[in-house]
Amino acid sequence: MPVIRVKIPSLTMRRVKRAFDIVGALFSLPFFPVTPHHCRIAVADFWETGLFRQERIGKGGRPFLVLKIPARCAQTRKRTDPTDLK
Repeated sequence: MPVIRVKIPSLTMRRVKRAFDIVGALFSLPFFPVTPHHCRIAVADFWETGLFRQERIGKGGRPFLVLKIPARCAQTRKRTDPTDLK
């Protein structure tokens, strides 16, 4: 038995929302440009930290794996590195 009722929007409303998303994205692009420098920083940080796997419990109690990017800063990684014997 559903707890809430979800109304599916009409095709016209979905098209209006999609157009609004596209126009909004195009309008905001000059104010928030993604430069090659930003991409270089993101890729460098990703390759430094890499991904890690985390097991979670899903529907029906079945475990599944999630790939995550660590969200710690470089200083924290250095302080909590178990291989660092300083």
